[in-house]
Amino acid sequence: MSKRIEALVAIFENVDKAALEVDYAELGIIEEDIPYLIEILKKGDTFDARIDASRALGQLKAVEALDHILFFYDKMSDEMSDEMNIYDDILLDDILDILLEIGPPSLNVIFKVFDDIPNLKERILETVERIGVEYPETRKESIAFLINQLKKAEYNSPKINAFIICSLYELKAVEAYPLIEKCYKKNLVDLEFITLQEVKENLFFPKLKAKRMQEMADFAEKFMKNL
Repeated sequence: MSKRIEALVAIFENVDKAALEVDYAELGIIEEDIPYLIEILKKGDTFDARIDASRALGQLKAVEALDHILFFYDKMSDEMSDEMNIYDDILLDDILDILLEIGPPSLNVIFKVFDDIPNLKERILETVERIGVEYPETRKESIAFLINQLKKAEYNSPKINAFIICSLYELKAVEAYPLIEKCYKKNLVDLEFITLQEVKENLFFPKLKAKRMQEMADFAEKFMKNL
């Protein structure tokens, strides 16, 4: 083990585990540390050190490490999902934060490995959606990816199909509607997440949806005043 890896591991051992967010740059971790962080991620002795290495790589926007990060989190999520559901949720939120920190450069890696990280699919779909919304220049490729995934609807779970449709809904992908409608007609979508009527209103009648939301808010306000 190199001296720099030993130094990084020592830094991670002193990280406040209760902290909601850690600024690794403030701890002296810099871009030149990326190869060492990848080594810790791949072969670190402790789970915590590997998590810290992943988070630090995210803050450094180290897209070259992203496939290693995704496979690590997918494996951890699989191993912990049956025993520690709360911790599993933390891991999934963690990977979302890392991907969003890296931003648009993460898309090519996501598109390449998506089928190989089944335990992360829900957060990955959310990532693609949020990047497509926050970075308009990526909207078309984000929608194209989501449509390609929905074309496999018969092989996906109804829940995953619902997540894909929710993302297309948020991206206002009108061009996806015929495929979306087909999925609903074949009963391939979990209706607890989103209905076809909701999709229609958002894609084709956003003003009507906004009007209904305002009417509901007005009704709730009047109701509370009359209590």
